[in-house]
Amino acid sequence: NERSFASVPKGRWNQTKVEQQTSPLKEALTVAPQDDALTVLEMMEEKDVSQALIFSNGSLLGCVGRDSFSSFKPRHRTA
Repeated sequence: NERSFASVPKGRWNQTKVEQQTSPLKEALTVAPQDDALTVLEMMEEKDVSQALIFSNGSLLGCVGRDSFSSFKPRHRTA
């Protein structure tokens, strides 16, 4: 379960610290750049998260959101 600013009324944003709405990094879904799209999407669905952090050699490279997969409709996994 992710925290979100969507749950905070806009009138309270100036009183809300980012840390109050941020999940700890240790709880984040992390993936590697070489992970395939289907695996990452399945992991996101399994963990019920909307984004994954992409790490390589201990460095954060970026973030991918579930909305990035909106047009990705896998038919089936091939072995």
